[in-house]
Formats: sequence, structure tokens, C-alpha cells
Amino acid sequence: KVPPRSEALEQALRLARGPFLAGFSVADAAPYEEWQRLHQERLQRQVVAAHENLAALYEDQAAYEQALDHARRRMELDPLQEDGQRQLMRLLARSGNRSAALAQYEACQRLLADELGVEPAAETTLLYEQIHRGEVEPLIRLPGRLDESRSVQRLPGFLASEEDTSAPPLFVARGPELARLDAFLEGALADEG
Repeated sequence: KVPPRSEALEQALRLARGPFLAGFSVADAAPYEEWQRLHQERLQRQVVAAHENLAALYEDQAAYEQALDHARRRMELDPLQEDGQRQLMRLLARSGNRSAALAQYEACQRLLADELGVEPAAETTLLYEQIHRGEVEPLIRLPGRLDESRSVQRLPGFLASEEDTSAPPLFVARGPELARLDAFLEGALADEG
């Protein structure tokens, strides 16, 4: 289901079909060609921004298929935007596809080297390292909820047990986690936080 605030963006993207007035030209009309090119670039930026916003909206809803679709389409339109590369890497990692997220960084690295002769920005490399270390965790869907897009919970990192490799925790029976929270709260109240 499309979140209500994204319906207009989805509709606008359905109407955007390629570059503005592509294939149309006027002989010996340099001012027209410049006007057309400027409008094409402006509309292209708007389409890229719409994909970026929709990917973020769907990520907030944990609707990763839709978020990934928009992030990928954004990258098809403007692959040199590193913030778009980071968005796609993060979405791949959060949707549970860590190896694809790492491969996306390597593809980004090659693209930037080939096209611009530069390395990825420090922020992009940091995200890659976080994904590589497993610090960008997939979100956990809780079973039995009617609205799957809102049934996502993440166990905070300070509560995660390093030796625990079992299935993701459920909402019930969180005695050890609550005990750790109590200990953290008591420490914070005693100015040891």
C-alpha cells in the first residue's frame, strides 16, 4: 500500500516518461535548444529527487521492495550522486542483502574512478565499513501484525548480546533485555551513564 503522502510523487513519476521534448527540434534555433536543455535538466533533477524522497518514505515504512525500486531508478538516472549510492547501499543492507550492499560500494568505487578519477567520499567509505562489520542491521518484522509496514522493531545495539546468534527476538519474554535496561537506567541515575 502506498503511504498517502507519497501518492502524488508516485503519480508524477508515472507521468514522467523520458527527457522533456526528447526528439523534438527546431532548425537553426539555438535559443530553443538551450531552453529545452535547461528544462530537461531541471525536470531530470525533479524526477531524481522524487525517487530519492519515495525511497526514504518507503524505507521509513520498512517497505524495502518499493524503497529499493526507487533507489535503483534514482541511480539509473544519476549514478554519480554518492548520496544516492549510500541510500541504495543502506537499503540493501537493511533489507538483509549485505553482500549486494558491499557489491554496490565496489561498483560505485569503479564508476567514480572511471568517470571522475576520484575515490568515494569518506562518508560512503564509512557506510561500506559499517555494512562490512555488520553494524547496519536488517530490521526485524514482528509476526501477526495486520499492517506489516509498521510492524518493524530493532533491538538497540547496547542491548544486543554478542554471543546471541539465535533468531531475532520477539516482543514477548524480554527478561534479560529488561534487566540490562534497568542496569543502564540505575547507572544513569547514579551519574554513571
